[in-house]
Amino acid sequence: MTNERTSQDAGGRRRIFGAVVFAAVLYMVFFTFESGGDAGFWVSMVLFPICVGMTLQIILDPMLRQPFGWVSRWVWGILALLAVAMLVVAAETLICVVIGSPFLLGLPLVGISLTRIALMRLNDRSAQITRVSLLGLPLVMASLGWSFLFPERTEMVTNQIVIDAPAEVVWQHIMTFDTVQPEEQLRTVSHNLLQATQPIRSSVQDSIRYAEWTMGVDYEEYLTLVSAPTTMLWDIRFAPDFKRDGFDTHISPASSQLMLLRGGYDLEEVRGKTTVTLTTEYRLRTAFNGYVAWWGAQFLGDNHNSILHVLKRRAEDET
Repeated sequence: MTNERTSQDAGGRRRIFGAVVFAAVLYMVFFTFESGGDAGFWVSMVLFPICVGMTLQIILDPMLRQPFGWVSRWVWGILALLAVAMLVVAAETLICVVIGSPFLLGLPLVGISLTRIALMRLNDRSAQITRVSLLGLPLVMASLGWSFLFPERTEMVTNQIVIDAPAEVVWQHIMTFDTVQPEEQLRTVSHNLLQATQPIRSSVQDSIRYAEWTMGVDYEEYLTLVSAPTTMLWDIRFAPDFKRDGFDTHISPASSQLMLLRGGYDLEEVRGKTTVTLTTEYRLRTAFNGYVAWWGAQFLGDNHNSILHVLKRRAEDET
């Protein structure tokens, strides 16, 4: 009896180790070697967790001896271990893990359920062949070169602040937005918790506004309308070789899935106080436009509010 239990324990450890290794392999297949161009990341966000659920069900519990919850907990634990490892080696950003967490929590359950249903309907003769086939299915799915045409959607994020200073004073600080000092920074979830890049300075030369964010991110805003001291509008352009360290490795702000388009300031002065409105417009083409747009509102909103906070502080200190 003791030898049998020892053998079972050793077999269980091997299956768990195999599950961890296979999950890591699937991660590399789906995310390190993404297929489908810009669409590849969003396809992978769906297929990867489903395939993890499918394959780990086969590895951990091929004979359906364990309940659904037991397999689910192990799958979640292995995915959590994988996420931590990717953060430690800087293969992923905290932002990516947080954004992807609903997919990583929910979709593996779909894969587990589908596999359990399939296995329950098999006879002994075909079971082994099917198990091997299911293990290979994710590799086939990842290599198909998915070319989904996702719907396009344009979003606009707008934030306002009231500054106790004339519009002319505020305008000067917009034209020359000097380096943000640590004591001027606004604490936000995006910047302080998720470590997202944030604006630090900008300046206008001729008809171009040069913007710089933390982590070496910079881009140009080509001014399309300047009417001092009330209106400034611009088109956003990133250089082809711009530094992407401040963004998630899978998502570029100048790609077919996400494109920052344009922005602008609107200033309205009433009785010595100025209402400043900052707007950014961008285009999405993903499998989950609504979900991504919600995150876009959080990140851009925090950036807007950080800039407006600094403008308010500087303009009011001057007056």
